[in-house]
Amino acid sequence: LKLRYQGIPHTYSNHSPLAHTVPPTSRCQSAMGYFTTPVQNGDLIAPQRKETVGWCNCKPPQYDKPQALAQHGITDAQWEEVNTAMVGAQKKIGGLIGMCSGLICGLCAVLTSTTKMNGLWGLTGSIGGVSAGIRAAVMRRTISYLNQKIFIPKNMKLTLGKMGCCSVESQLIISPTGGSGAS
Repeated sequence: LKLRYQGIPHTYSNHSPLAHTVPPTSRCQSAMGYFTTPVQNGDLIAPQRKETVGWCNCKPPQYDKPQALAQHGITDAQWEEVNTAMVGAQKKIGGLIGMCSGLICGLCAVLTSTTKMNGLWGLTGSIGGVSAGIRAAVMRRTISYLNQKIFIPKNMKLTLGKMGCCSVESQLIISPTGGSGAS
């Protein structure tokens, strides 16, 4: 298992490259809202596939299935549904951000041309906040859908996490919840 905190690679191993646990001191959380919990001891980690990592990569993230999920009754078809839902969410996020950016820039163009105040172009900076809100809302809804459909019936909970502070690499965190759901 590789943890990254501020770009410094660290290694923590427990015999399996895919189904592993993370020490409770790991810093895998974000203020964005949809990275809701830090990784806890006993959580399974689904790392992002390496070919979908990078700032200039146009592929939506997909995740490798931890082999230990088979013990919890998660099939390959269900995992493919997880990846399909995550890709769909990223495409929806991109479309919504593009549409909102166009609306904001169009509004700035109209306001600037009618008021002759070029300083109004500074309003385009709001695109960053709008983008964060869209991303948080769409990912929260997608994770909730996947939890209701696949993970909660198997006594598990899915969360989206980041690899480190400023990394573009994400991971799925699958936590056993206990209880008496169907397996």
